[in-house]
Parts: sequence; C-alpha cells; structure tokens
Amino acid sequence: MKPSEYRPGLKKMVVSVPVATVWTTPESPRAMDMNVLQNKADMRAWLSSLTPDERLDLCTSNRTQTQVLYAEEVVVIEVRNGWANIRIPNQATRKDPLGYPGWVPYIQLTEWSRDIARDSGVRLNAQVQINSYAQKSAQGQMNTVVEVNAPVQNQEKDNTHVHDHVQDRGTDYIHAQTHENRLVQVYAKFAKMALLLEDAEAPYLELSYLTKLPLIEVRDTEVYVHSPHGVGVLSMKDVTFLDHHAGTGLDIGSRIAAEANRFLNLAYLWGGLSSYGYDCSGFAYSMYASQGITIPRDASDQALAGTEAVSNRLRPGDLRFFCI
Repeated sequence: MKPSEYRPGLKKMVVSVPVATVWTTPESPRAMDMNVLQNKADMRAWLSSLTPDERLDLCTSNRTQTQVLYAEEVVVIEVRNGWANIRIPNQATRKDPLGYPGWVPYIQLTEWSRDIARDSGVRLNAQVQINSYAQKSAQGQMNTVVEVNAPVQNQEKDNTHVHDHVQDRGTDYIHAQTHENRLVQVYAKFAKMALLLEDAEAPYLELSYLTKLPLIEVRDTEVYVHSPHGVGVLSMKDVTFLDHHAGTGLDIGSRIAAEANRFLNLAYLWGGLSSYGYDCSGFAYSMYASQGITIPRDASDQALAGTEAVSNRLRPGDLRFFCI
C-alpha cells in the first residue's frame, strides 16, 4: 500500500481465522453460511454442507467477493453491527485504490502486527534473538536481513545458503536471510499449526496453502512461528521459507504450471482464494503468488495488467482470458 493511499483514522488489522470469506454486504450471508461467520470459521463444514445450487447462488446472487488468509492484513473502513467494511491491500483492484473491498465479521479480525511480532523476540526453551540489519543485494538494492539465533555448540554459518539448519541433540541454529520477508509460507495444501497457549480453545488451526507467518526458530522437524494466536508450531514438511525473491529465472512459468497441477479436480468456489476452493481469477492470483509474483485479484484487471502474449508462442504460466 502506498503511504499516500492510507488515510489517518483507518485501522489496520489482520485475519484471525484460517480463511475469512469476504461478503458483498452484511446482508449477503444465508442461514447455511453460519459455519464461516464465527470466530472459528470452519471451511470444511461449510463447503460440505452446501448443495451445488447453494454454491452457485454465491455467484448468481453476488454474495461473496473474495477471501483473505490467516494473518493477512486488512484496512478497516468502518464497523457496523458486528461487521467490518474492509479493504485488502494485497489484492489490487480497480474498485478501490486501498485494495479489494467487502465485508467480514468483525470477530474474525484482530489487532496484531507482523513487524512487532518479528522484532519482539521470543523465549522458548532456549534464548532466541532476532537481529535485523541492512544489506545491499547484488542488484544494488538495500534489503532487510534477519538472523534468528538459538545457542548451539560448534555452530557454523554458511552464508552461501539462504538458511542453514544445524542440529545438535535438540539445540538448533538457523540463519534465515531474507529480503523484505522474514516469513514461513505453507506449501502443503493444508497444514496443522499447533498452538502453545495453555488457554487456547483449540489445540491447533488448519491453515491453507500460501498462509504466511513470521519465523521464530527451527527445531529438528518443527518450525516455530509468530501468529495472531501466539506462538505456533508447524511441521517442516508442510512449509517453505520465503528467503529469496521467487519470480526470476527462465523456468518461472513452468513452476507456476506445476503448482496449478497440484489442484486438479478441486471444486470451483465463487470468490474462493484458498486451497479449500478457488474461483478462476483467484486461482491465477494464487498460483502466481506461489512464486512471489503479485497480480490483480480480478480477471478483468489481470488481463489489462499483463503483457499481451502471441497466441502461437504461449508458454507455461501464460494466462488466456475468454471474457473480460
């Protein structure tokens, strides 16, 4: 979001449910949509309860607009009768310069900052220290670098790798070097995040593909992260580290296509932007996002934002638009 577009008085918050569905108006939801209107939004229960006609009605009655993943930032324009009128900065649209507009239950938002969480430092069983400093990239750009350190014996840094994980019988060292991101991203279609809070209402949250959270520490096969619910633990096999700018290299289109193939036979969901279900433009948006490329949310904006491809020279990852 450009500073000139953010007006004083507007409130920045983050999503506190695994997936928040964004509705056209507060009156848009139906009785059968209650499963995704609570502070424990249950996408599986909701989708399994809908008939094909009820799914279709989300589109024909213009009920839903898009979705927002856990911990993603939104801008709250107003709050009315338990509903928040929001804009989504990461979902560009011609509808509003602040980001994609719509309404979500206010109970699905919380005040939490990735920056504050990342820089606060967290004590687990061993001291964890987070140090930030500036480093010039090969392209001459100044990037933020983060080191997340836990004490180990004989720790060795190998700066030829973006992250090193050195194990010593339960004590770990990780050197995570990123650009503007110091984040862990869910790579599995779904990932269970265990919550370490003693008063947590549920032992874990099921997170969608592409959910991003700040890294604290890596221990053996467990990845500790900051989250709106406090410290969370993910399995190493379910995540990847956002430690470089994806989106470069000749094989970028092939990587986008390979990610898309993972979701063959997934049912279409109007307004969907999670691994529970996508709509057409949401699918394109997410597959590009998997490689660090941000494109507009809607197909009509995507078509205008890109570079026109010659039909007889299409390559993997190119998009074709049939109606804009």
